[in-house]
Amino acid sequence: MAPRIDGRLGQTEQNNEDAHTSKAATPSKPRLASAETEEQRTGGSKSSFRLSRAGRALRRVSAALRGAPAPISLPVWRRRTLREGATSEANHIACRQGPASTPESNAKVAPLSIDQLDGCTTSQRVQQWLWALVALGITVRVVRYLLRFPLWGDEAFIAANFLERGYADLLRPLEYHQVSPILFLWVELSVVRLLGFTEWTLRLFPTVCSILSVVLMAHVASRLLSGAARLFPVAVFSVAYYPIRHGGEVKAYAIDLFVALVLLALAIEWWRAPRRIGWLVTLAAVVPLAIGLSLPAVFVAGGISLALLAPLWQQRRRSAWCIWFAYNVLLVASFGVVFFGVVAAQYEREFASSMKACWDLAFPPWRQPLRLMAWLAEAHTGRMFAYPAGGKNGGSTLTLVWFVVAIVFLWRHRRRVIVAMALLPMALALVAAAAQRYPYGFSARTMQYLAPTICLLAGLGAAVMIGWIRSLETRRRVLHAALVVLFAIGIGFIVRDLLQPYKTIYDWKDRAFAVWLWTDKAHDAELVCAKTDLGLDFFPGCFEWGHSAIYLCNQRIYSPRHRRGPRPIDWSAIRDDHPLRCVVYSIPGMPCDKAALDRWLADMQRRYRLVDHQRHLLNADSTWYHEQIELYDFVPKPGVARGQKPAGLAGTHAAARAAAQSAQTR
Repeated sequence: MAPRIDGRLGQTEQNNEDAHTSKAATPSKPRLASAETEEQRTGGSKSSFRLSRAGRALRRVSAALRGAPAPISLPVWRRRTLREGATSEANHIACRQGPASTPESNAKVAPLSIDQLDGCTTSQRVQQWLWALVALGITVRVVRYLLRFPLWGDEAFIAANFLERGYADLLRPLEYHQVSPILFLWVELSVVRLLGFTEWTLRLFPTVCSILSVVLMAHVASRLLSGAARLFPVAVFSVAYYPIRHGGEVKAYAIDLFVALVLLALAIEWWRAPRRIGWLVTLAAVVPLAIGLSLPAVFVAGGISLALLAPLWQQRRRSAWCIWFAYNVLLVASFGVVFFGVVAAQYEREFASSMKACWDLAFPPWRQPLRLMAWLAEAHTGRMFAYPAGGKNGGSTLTLVWFVVAIVFLWRHRRRVIVAMALLPMALALVAAAAQRYPYGFSARTMQYLAPTICLLAGLGAAVMIGWIRSLETRRRVLHAALVVLFAIGIGFIVRDLLQPYKTIYDWKDRAFAVWLWTDKAHDAELVCAKTDLGLDFFPGCFEWGHSAIYLCNQRIYSPRHRRGPRPIDWSAIRDDHPLRCVVYSIPGMPCDKAALDRWLADMQRRYRLVDHQRHLLNADSTWYHEQIELYDFVPKPGVARGQKPAGLAGTHAAARAAAQSAQTR
C-alpha cells in the first residue's frame, strides 16, 4: 500500500521543485568561458541564493496578508529525507494517526486502526456493534444472576464463613480450607448482614464487578484501538465462558479480573497522556485497595510498574518518578500487610494440607528443561487461554495464535509498553509458580487476573488476521460472520442457563431436598439441627471439608428458624402432635463417634420417647456428592413437665460450644 502523506506538504514540495526546474530551464545571457573567473561563479551563486531567499520571504508575507497558509519550502536534503522515509511503515502510521506522545509533546497516543477492516463497515455500524456487544455481555451476566443457581461446593466453602463469624473473626484462618483476600471477605459479610444470607446477596458483589468489567473492557479497547478493530476484544470478553461463570459465583475470581482491568485502564490512561499526572497519582492510590481485594493483583501491579519504566525514562520528570516510587512503596507495603498479617497463617496451613496436591500440576518443572517446554506448551494452550472458548489438551491453541499475532502487531507499531503490560504480569506469575507459591495455568479460575489482557490481545489478533484477507468482499463477509458467531455464543449461554440453571444436577438436588427438609418438615414439628442448634458433632471432620458446607448454607437460606441465625429452641411447643425433630448430617464412609451418638440417644430417652427415625441418602449414584440425613422424632414421656429439656443436653451443648471455640482459636 502506498503511504499517504500530508497533501499540503507534498503539494508545496512539488511546487518548489517545479519552481527550481523552471528556473533551470530559463535561458540566461551568454557568457564567455574564458572570461569567467572563480570569484564570478561564487558571487553569482551567492546572489541567486539571496534572491531566492528574498523571494520566499515575499511569498510568505503575501500569503499572510491574504489570510492563506504560508507555503512551506524545505531544503533539498530535507525533502529527500521525507521522500525516502515516507515509504517506511512507521512514517505511514505517523502521517495517518499523528505523532506519538513524547516528552516534548502533550499529544496523546492515537489508537491503532486496521485499514483493511475499516473499509468493511462504517463508523456508525461499528458503534452499533460495540454497544450491542456490551449489552449482550451485561445481559448474559444479569440473566445468570437472576436465575439464582444453587450454591455449589467452592461457593459454599467461602459462604460458610459468613454464618457465624464477625469482621475480626475473618482475620483468623478460614473454615473449609479457604484462602481469600480480607477486603473481599469484609464486603461479602457487609452485604450479607445488610440484605440477608441468600444466593442473591452472596453473589451481588462479584456480579456487579463482572458487569462493570464489560463496560471497562469496551473503554480500554477504545483507548488502544479504533474502528472495527476494537470490536473483537469486546466481543471475546463479553461472551467468554469463564468470566461469565466466575462473575456469578461467591468467590474472589471476578474481583481478580475487575481489579486487574482497573489497574490496566489507569496505566493506559497515563501512558496515552503522560503530562496528565493525575492518572499516575490515581494508580498509586488504588494499589492498596487492589491488593486488599485481590491477592494476584500483585502480579498485575508489579508488571505495570516495570512496564512504565520506559515512558518514565523518556519523560525525565521528577514528579512522575516520585509518584512511581510511592506507587511501589504502597504496593510492597500493602502486599506485606495483607499477606503476612492475614493470609500467611491460613495459606501455610492449607498449602501444606491440601492446596499443594491440588496445585501440583500448576507448578513448572523448572529443573527438567524438556518437561518444562512441554509444560509451558500445555499451560498456554489449555484453560488459561480458553477465550472465548477452549479447553485443556491444546483446546485453546487458536487463542494463543491470536495472542502472538497481536503481540507482533503491537511491537511493530511501537506499542511496546502495552506489550510489556501484557507479558510482564505473566512473567512474575511464572516466577511465583516456579517458587511454588501460586499456581500458573491449568485452571482458568486462578488465572482470571490475566483474562483482560488475554481477551484484549486475542481479539486484536483475530482482527489482524481477518485483515490479511485480500478480497474486500470476502473480508467484509468474514468480519460480519465472526461477529455474528460471537454474538450467537452469548445468546447460546443465555439459552443454556435458562434450560439448566445449575452447575451440576447434584447441587440442584441438594437445594430441592433442603427446601423440603427445612420448610415442609418444620410445619408439624420443632425442627432443630444437631450441629448448629445442639452443638453436637457425631462425625469428627465432617464439618471441615466436603459438602457439609452446602448443607449449612442451605439450612441458613431455607430454614425459617435459622434465617437470622440459631434461635433458642421452644421446648414448651413440643408435644405428642408436635414432636422434637432432630436432624443429624453425615457423609457415608466418614468415621462416626458411636459412643457419643449412643450417649446422646440415651440422654434424650430419659425424658422423651423416640417415635420415628428416618434415613435419607442423597446423590447415592455419586461418591463425591454422597450425603446422608437422619431424622429423629422425640415426644415427651408421660409425666414429664411441659417445656422440660432432655436430660444431659445442656451440659453436652455447652461442652460442644466450648470445644468449637477452642478449635477456632487454635
